[in-house]
Amino acid sequence: MLVKFETSSNRVKGISFHPTRYWVLASLHNGVIQLWDYNAQTLIDSYEEHEGPVRGICFHKSQPLFASGGDDNKVKIWNFKQKKCLFTLEGHLDYIRTVAFHHELAWLMSSSDDQTIRIWNWQNRTCIAILTGHNHYIMSALFHPIEDMIISASLDQTVRVWDFKSLRQKFFAAGKSADMMLGTDVVVKFVLEGHDRGVNWASFQSSGQYIVTAADDRSIRLWRYTETKAWEVEVMRGHSNNVSSVIFHPNLDVIVSNSEDKSVRIWDMTRRTTIYTYKKEDDRFWVLAAHPSLNFVAAGSDSGMMIFKLEKERVPGALHKGFVYIARAKQLKRIDDNDKETVIAAIKPPCKKEVYLNNPGFMHVNPYGISEINILLQYEQDGGSYMLFTFPKDWKGDVSPAVASGQSIGSCFVSKDRFAILTKSKEILIMDFNNASKKKLTVNIQGTKIFPAGLNKILITDGQEMLLMDISLKEIIKTLKIEDAKYVIWSPNYEYVAIISSSETNICNKDLEIVSKGPKERDKIKSATWDPCGVLLYSTATHIKYLLINADNGIVCSMEVPMYLVSLQYKNNRKTILAVDRAGKLVKMEITSIEYRFKLALHNKRYNEVKEILENGGLTGNAIVKYLQERGFPEIALYFVEDEKTKFNLAVQAGIIETALHCATKLNDKECWVKLGNEALKQGNSQIVEMAYQKIRNLDRLSVLYLLTGNLTKLAKMQQISESRNDKMRLLHNTLLRGDVEKRIELLAETGQVPLAYITARVHNMTHMLNGPLEESLGEQAVSKIEDYISKLPQTTCLQPPCPVISESGTKDQNWPLKNLITSEYELKKNQVDPINPYSMTQVTVQEVHNFAEEPADASNWTDKLDFDLEEPPATGSGWENTDFEVPEVPEIGQSSGVSGKNVPPGLTQQQKWVRNCTVAGELVAAGAFSQAMQVMTRQAGVMNFAPLKNLFIHIHMSSQITLPLVPHIKPLDLCLSTSNSKPIVPINLTHLSHQLKDAYKHVTQAKFSEALNAFTNILQSILFIVATNDTEETEAKELIKICVEYISCMRLELTRQEATKTNPGKALILLYFMSSLTQSCHKLYGTSFSHNFCLQIQELHHMCLIM
Repeated sequence: MLVKFETSSNRVKGISFHPTRYWVLASLHNGVIQLWDYNAQTLIDSYEEHEGPVRGICFHKSQPLFASGGDDNKVKIWNFKQKKCLFTLEGHLDYIRTVAFHHELAWLMSSSDDQTIRIWNWQNRTCIAILTGHNHYIMSALFHPIEDMIISASLDQTVRVWDFKSLRQKFFAAGKSADMMLGTDVVVKFVLEGHDRGVNWASFQSSGQYIVTAADDRSIRLWRYTETKAWEVEVMRGHSNNVSSVIFHPNLDVIVSNSEDKSVRIWDMTRRTTIYTYKKEDDRFWVLAAHPSLNFVAAGSDSGMMIFKLEKERVPGALHKGFVYIARAKQLKRIDDNDKETVIAAIKPPCKKEVYLNNPGFMHVNPYGISEINILLQYEQDGGSYMLFTFPKDWKGDVSPAVASGQSIGSCFVSKDRFAILTKSKEILIMDFNNASKKKLTVNIQGTKIFPAGLNKILITDGQEMLLMDISLKEIIKTLKIEDAKYVIWSPNYEYVAIISSSETNICNKDLEIVSKGPKERDKIKSATWDPCGVLLYSTATHIKYLLINADNGIVCSMEVPMYLVSLQYKNNRKTILAVDRAGKLVKMEITSIEYRFKLALHNKRYNEVKEILENGGLTGNAIVKYLQERGFPEIALYFVEDEKTKFNLAVQAGIIETALHCATKLNDKECWVKLGNEALKQGNSQIVEMAYQKIRNLDRLSVLYLLTGNLTKLAKMQQISESRNDKMRLLHNTLLRGDVEKRIELLAETGQVPLAYITARVHNMTHMLNGPLEESLGEQAVSKIEDYISKLPQTTCLQPPCPVISESGTKDQNWPLKNLITSEYELKKNQVDPINPYSMTQVTVQEVHNFAEEPADASNWTDKLDFDLEEPPATGSGWENTDFEVPEVPEIGQSSGVSGKNVPPGLTQQQKWVRNCTVAGELVAAGAFSQAMQVMTRQAGVMNFAPLKNLFIHIHMSSQITLPLVPHIKPLDLCLSTSNSKPIVPINLTHLSHQLKDAYKHVTQAKFSEALNAFTNILQSILFIVATNDTEETEAKELIKICVEYISCMRLELTRQEATKTNPGKALILLYFMSSLTQSCHKLYGTSFSHNFCLQIQELHHMCLIM
């Protein structure tokens, strides 16, 4: 018995399953009704309107209703959507024990301690029949699932079967009027007598003519009936106290009962014997309920409710060479592409509980078989066992498969004619197909399961650790700490393996290193399979989900019932999941894989595929936008956004200033203009910065912007605006920025800062302003003090405005880049196809300066001048305080500002031109395109590790440019060194390397082998960067590579030999022999002579040993 869900509450007296949802109602002895989601294991709602215990509860089959009956003698009808009681039916005079809806008619039946059964029309809220005949409490009353019969059990020791055909006929004939049907329209068909004490429960069998009853005489009785009679078939004893409830299992030939002896018993209906007993220590059981379609049974006890299944319902399936193999209901069958089923063999599981379905827990089809098909079925029941079926590859049903079986707790195929089993003694046996043991293996863990892991390899787990074992070498290859591994699914190429527990999925590589971990699932994971593209699909009770190698996950689709995934087929541009339901039927579901294909393409940097998916559409929702934003692809997220505010934020994040401007114009929000101005300033787009500052009326920033861009005309107007607004501080700032000394002196004098005004005039030699009002205002004594103070000042220079970035005498109002924009990988590669590898996964991060030549032509015509109306008197009112000017609106796109001439935006830098024109690795490095250079080296020379080349990259790049200092306070001038054909100068050439080669030879001659090894290695690495201009240089480079490789090998051997000389002279001599065959002729003599001397020393040593 497998317990799926338990609650802790007051005593449970009534239980009812919802027919379609994973819901269950529990009525409690304290008067509360609880609605539970047993799949999510959460309480949905509680209802508290009954006074006293609630004993009867029942869901309606199709309406959002349920009925309850309690000790307050009331029947209540509830709507669980509205979460309230709709109405109350009154008429009973004592406790109500059970309530039940009819499966077709609008009837509700209630049984009571007043010795009556009432049938109600719940639609018009009237009683249509009262059944009398029992002379004691009626403990239960139920409708037959199909026929027009009712069964009731009473403490008068009888069970009555009622026929209500006449009531049904009158109900329809009378137009559902209640007044004419209170007669004897329900008649007693049978009275079952046999129990010695009161009967607590009676149930119909839905698929046969059987009745089961439970009573206080501690017995369970099985009855058979026909149209004319009923008789007792069997008395089943085993309970030691009153039997509270008994029901037929909806899908198995078993009976379930519970009792006040604190036990639940499972009975074999055929043999009429107990096959399983579940016992609690302190709780009596009171009620049972079975799900109408699923294999769930619920039992109510003193401390709560539990929901259980009798056995696992997993149906194993496997796809092999176009056929799907399924094992269920004691049959092994095969299904072809046309959905034609063929039974291969009848299965007699080696299990004791034959009444159960006894489905195998695991199926493995031999992937290594050539001429025949081999299928292993692994059972978990009764300690574990296996069955092996073997039949020809072209089997057509003419011969019976060969069958072999044995005891094991795990099994899997390891080669074309061998399979491995894990015995109960925790040993691993390698068996042949004749079921004979060929090899025995032991491991240092108490294994509980084994899984296939490729040819001659298996995975073993003990619940805490997993081992990868090579059975041919009899050794453990890899180890992984992982708990509760239940299933293992290998990818088609055996590069990755999914290790699945009850609620988690881990993806490991073939070395058992975890590369991806899925989220913890609320529901149990049922099965999994791989999409050939490298995505894991797994199923829970309600969903099919996906997991990528980079841990991205999501939902593929939802399911109404649990299914077990077998495989994924791809035909006619459609992906179809093959799955098996719990009935053993093959189900084919078409799925949409756009979402995980899109994420996988982004992860693998297959940007052409990303572009194709975007063009075809199919991706929507905020989730994909959030995903792209988190992954650093805001420019792709713009494809999915319609909201202007979201689009604006994404455009700013991506640096797409044109889109951000378009959105900001529509939104016209101050915060957006501030963000736009900051981003445009970073990009050096002065015109958009100007527009943004005008929109937010930021005069200070406008003044600084005009100064930096050299627009002194507008800066002068900003000074006039400050003066007209009588803004003294802003006026002072503008005079400082413009260098307007006279206006500054006048302002200082006007504001009472006469000494400061005098000093300013004196320092700037404004003599015409000294004699007059300033001296008169100060007086002779003050002037003398100021002059004395000025004379003591060190030699200084006058404060002058800084030099503008762009001179007004040059091109006006042009943009100038202040920031090197890093174009995203998607933008760089979405329109490029690598001819060698169109889906290259190499990361490209080439830095490119934004090409402002591609800006819209009218973007450079924004607001040439500020047309402030200086004659207008200051305005008052709300808004911007004391605004006495009108900031002109920037012309809309396409509107000319009236500027004559043509502005020429800056073009590409020299390094950008190099990147576009160069194809050789050395030239690309000199141009700064490191990533492109790495790609070239990988394709041409197979270079994978670039860490040793870092210093060479930096040296070559730095050598291709120089910096010339200019006058003080001016940024130095950067110059790029080019050849005559406009290519970057690469400081490494064959002449340079030939000199290094001579130095390396000297190290060898001087026996400085470590220095020689470093020298030759440096030469070999430098060859990657040289630019061969003709065939001769190319030949010389290849010869140089050969020399370096030989000497590097030789130096490594010599260094190893020197270490081995003291410990292993024989090994040292062998290494010396190989070393002498690698070097140039000029150095072979050294190796030969050393070998000769070394051999003489060994010979003398050997001779001395013999003498001694």
